[in-house]
This record gives sequence, structure tokens and C-alpha cells, in this order.
Amino acid sequence: MHSRELLEETGYEAGKIEWVYTYAPALGYSNELIHIYSGHQLRKADTVIDEREIASVEKIPVQKLKSMIKERLILDGKTLLGLSLMRIIP
Repeated sequence: MHSRELLEETGYEAGKIEWVYTYAPALGYSNELIHIYSGHQLRKADTVIDEREIASVEKIPVQKLKSMIKERLILDGKTLLGLSLMRIIP
């Protein structure tokens, strides 16, 4: 299931997908759960991404990612949590 979602939304396939964490972003008024996964051995597939959901997919080196966080270009909570759990954010 998760492999299909990755392929549909990014155009990439993963040799391995690992669960990282599940959290509730707004316990006071929502029962939503967000599941964070890490994909490994990624390879570009011959497919078209769903542009209604994802505008673009871009590979970003870790150092640039850290700079983007420091410059407050990345503000999204689920992204910051996922990166910190994967130890990209010290």
C-alpha cells in the first residue's frame, strides 16, 4: 500500500520502506494521525505524478535542507518532525 502511494505521488519506487513514527497533530479537535515513513534505495519510475496532489518532486542535499530550515523556508510541522526523527536536524 505505501509503495503504491509513494509511486503515485512522487514517481519513485523504493526498494525498502520503513515506518518512522505516527503522531496526532491536533488531539484537541481532530482524530487525524499522520504516519511518517522513510524510503530507501529509491529509483525513478516511468510514471507521471498526480499534479493535483504534488506540484513537484525535488532531490535536496541534506546540507541545503538544513539551510532551508535555518532560513525558515521549511515551516511544515510534519516535515520538521520527520526530518528530526531521521536525525537530519541535530
